[in-house]
Amino acid sequence: VQTPIGNSAGGPNAAQVAAASALPVAQQQSMIDGMVNGLAAKLRANPNDVDGWLKLIRSRVVLKDNARAKDDLATARKTFGTEPAKLGQINALAGELGL
Repeated sequence: VQTPIGNSAGGPNAAQVAAASALPVAQQQSMIDGMVNGLAAKLRANPNDVDGWLKLIRSRVVLKDNARAKDDLATARKTFGTEPAKLGQINALAGELGL
């Protein structure tokens, strides 16, 4: 029986977090970059995931990659331009993050 990776919310479980924290900083950063880039790839394939865009934009800012955060913000705004509630969520996050 294989155990799924992560928890029901889609994130890593406690054992995975502990294992990752034991890695050298460069490997930790590589893992984080891989997760963020994986999310970006999923959004290119299925752009209608507002929660995914919110996570991606916030992640880019946390990683101090504001140029990509702004590019992702522009794409999300274009994607949800005709959906006021979702666009409002995107714009609220942009304001919160100073974008």
